[in-house]
Amino acid sequence: MPFRYKDAGSQRHIFKIVLLYALLGGAWILISDKAVEFLITDPAARVYASIFKGWVYIALTSIFLYILIARFWRQTLEISQRQLKTLGLLEAIAEQTHEAIYAKDRDGRYIFFNKSGGVFVGQDVDQVLGKDDRAFFRLNRPRTCKPMTPD
Repeated sequence: MPFRYKDAGSQRHIFKIVLLYALLGGAWILISDKAVEFLITDPAARVYASIFKGWVYIALTSIFLYILIARFWRQTLEISQRQLKTLGLLEAIAEQTHEAIYAKDRDGRYIFFNKSGGVFVGQDVDQVLGKDDRAFFRLNRPRTCKPMTPD
């Protein structure tokens, strides 16, 4: 099954996380300040309690951030592994044929070229990648092979 990247709603998810962080942070400040004010009457002790609750907030949000980044990193690695597996499969298929198979970037430079294509132009694959048709063919017109671009 081919890999399809799903980006729909990613901005919405990011916004939800930021909004949740802001709401929890605001609630923490309001509730903890009221709790310190209610529980501690000594002004010096209130200062220490406020400092302590600040450090607790930093610790809790650091743990939350670690969990989110670890989750994102795992998902990114899974996507990368699927893409590499798909790419490897496509390369294996391309190398098993006797037909020249290639892909070009928007500027007409080769970004993929199989061994049969290398035999066709009389070059090693590594010598073809990054070059355009002018390096291998005598062209009467500068752009006889126009790269395809998506509409």
